Amino acid sequence: MSRGPNPDSFFSHRGRTVELKVHRSLWSGRYSENSPLAIEECVRENVLRTEIDLQLLRDGQFVIFHDDRFDRATDAQGLVRDAMTADAKRARFRDGTHPLLFAEAVELMAAHEYPTRIELDLKDLAPYSWPQVETLVRAVQPIKARAHFSCPADWNLRRILGVDPTLQVSLNPHSYIDTEDENELALPLGAYGYRDAHPLAKSRLTTTAEYLRDRFGGIMRLVPGVTEAHVRLEMFERMLDDDAEAAEIVHALGIKLDVWTLDADTPRWDVPLYFAGTGPMMLKAAAQTGDGLLTASITTPAFVRYVREQIAAAGRDPDSIDLGCTIVASIDEDRERGRDGAREIAGMYLANKVQNIQAAADTLLELAGLT
Repeated sequence: MSRGPNPDSFFSHRGRTVELKVHRSLWSGRYSENSPLAIEECVRENVLRTEIDLQLLRDGQFVIFHDDRFDRATDAQGLVRDAMTADAKRARFRDGTHPLLFAEAVELMAAHEYPTRIELDLKDLAPYSWPQVETLVRAVQPIKARAHFSCPADWNLRRILGVDPTLQVSLNPHSYIDTEDENELALPLGAYGYRDAHPLAKSRLTTTAEYLRDRFGGIMRLVPGVTEAHVRLEMFERMLDDDAEAAEIVHALGIKLDVWTLDADTPRWDVPLYFAGTGPMMLKAAAQTGDGLLTASITTPAFVRYVREQIAAAGRDPDSIDLGCTIVASIDEDRERGRDGAREIAGMYLANKVQNIQAAADTLLELAGLT
């Protein structure tokens, strides 16, 4: 019996379910990206949605690999597209496994219920031959209901649909519009501040929001039946800054929005731990296990020195932990009114701290010169 999807792989917001895609199948960060162990972990952990990268080898097979070279992620060297299947299989990830062929990855995932949504990111921009497309389509059949091919090369997506029009596909629009300067594409900077070679981008003829609506409307229709738009986080944020409702623009086309980042090398659980406390036990706990410490609302230079001494006494280098301090400020054109405002705020904080931190308040008051 299924135990349901991992609750860490999605969340709900305003009535919508937002699925968190595991980029390159890096769920915990314990295993190498796109490796068999990483994919198996996504299966084992009942992850809702994952992504793996596909590249074409010289002999016409497809390998699960992200970079255009083997060097960074494995002990092998050279361009992936120049390798034969045997060359790719000899390469070793840092977790000791070797890259999988696409058919092998499909076999691994087909035997399990999860992930329920599998993005197959095609890294090649060159047009696939029809035999190469047929190889992809044959291999994906066991997970066809859960998988979708994605890439910025709309020409390859149309060829895939030409062989099997029932497959799901999603388009990355960054071959046509982007905020980043991709050397391989070299899109010019347009009048609206986006990299775009389209005539609409040559001069400002309308609002930025309407320009983006027109461009996405045209780009996403390049592939019939596309189900998702894959937009990099930086562009999504830029669209919001330009008062363009990015999600609404995409949803109005009847497709979903996938916002992606390049943080696949970051383990999921590398979350900084900050303590908020001033008492001796909290200072000791922060020194032993914390990444940062938020000090009291009434903090003086003398109290900061005291905190650093306590951290050092607990065996921790004070420079290795972040210290956050509140600074009370009041601004007025009249100096005395400004000082009175600061006194009022400081008094409120001081009364609150004396009441709540009790025994530790003596040290705070002494170091603030208020005893």
